[in-house]
Amino acid sequence: MDFGDYDRAQGPHRRIERHPDLTGTPCDINGDYLLPGTPPPPRLPPDDEENNTAGQWAPFDNRAEFELADFLYRQSQMPGSQIDTLTEILAKLYPAPDAVTTLHQNLR
Repeated sequence: MDFGDYDRAQGPHRRIERHPDLTGTPCDINGDYLLPGTPPPPRLPPDDEENNTAGQWAPFDNRAEFELADFLYRQSQMPGSQIDTLTEILAKLYPAPDAVTTLHQNLR
């Protein structure tokens, strides 16, 4: 624990504890630090955002899967057993190989 930022004016019961890895230093998509003054990289075009080419929807494959998970877990707070039932129904409606199975694994 680093007490280098201890400030007596704040009192004996306050301290600032810094995270050893999270510094807030700007970096690129690979985590490599940018040189000071370097502008951030441009945003991905909307087509790439939909298809997860940069992994921004991970662990989901695309925005639609992310939005479905957000709806099921956060907005409606659907229990896991009901999500299992829903994915079984979807698999019958949309029998594309592995489509719903992959979605179900991503939702778990």
